[in-house]
Amino acid sequence: MSTRLSINLGQVYVPFYVLDSLRIECTSVALIPLTMFISGFLVSIILKLLNKYCGRQISYCLGAAVALVGSLLVLCLNWDGPDSVFLKGYAIYGVAILLGEWDRHISTILLNMTLI
Repeated sequence: MSTRLSINLGQVYVPFYVLDSLRIECTSVALIPLTMFISGFLVSIILKLLNKYCGRQISYCLGAAVALVGSLLVLCLNWDGPDSVFLKGYAIYGVAILLGEWDRHISTILLNMTLI
């Protein structure tokens, strides 16, 4: 249940975080969730192979590790510091790729685990 809660919170609060906390232009409010969706789509293609060779539990742990890295980047990077132009212009899309991968990865594996 906590996995589904974290997925829903991530999907809902990313646009608010981009708009209110980072104060990035309005086009990024649409582009960052789109980046998350595309990265999640690409991960869902290779997820079947990953589950086949590694197993669901290891695959889940890999997805959780990616989520941890993405969350730590959001927490630890100095978004208002001297490198804020680079971080807000480019690095936020890398973080969005990590969080989008995590979202699709974990939700797909969770769905597979509940069906069995």
